[in-house]
Amino acid sequence: MAIAFVDSTTSAAVSTATTNTASITITDVTDMVVAYGASTSAAPTGITFNGVAMTSAVSDSATGVAIGMFYMLDADLPAAGTYTVEGTWAAGDQQASVGVAAYSGTKQQAPPATASTSRA
Repeated sequence: MAIAFVDSTTSAAVSTATTNTASITITDVTDMVVAYGASTSAAPTGITFNGVAMTSAVSDSATGVAIGMFYMLDADLPAAGTYTVEGTWAAGDQQASVGVAAYSGTKQQAPPATASTSRA
């Protein structure tokens, strides 16, 4: 089965909020949801999908930007429907955003431990 795009969305908060949310619709064939949280000062402390913690894949920060990548596999996804994804930051950030995408046909295991945080 080939990997196929199911849905995606983003949400940006230009405030001192410690949370930011986005909604996404998944289908019966959704195998994986990937989310990110980004801000101008720190990577998110966590991201939840429908109130359930997603697994952190990698996070990194540099001067003026930080990002964290999270995922959830099919076994942990609820039934088809529209759900909230929420990113949380330890302290309010002036520009915090959450993005999320859903895919079908993905391998159902944790990503390989080859993530790199090196910058050019």
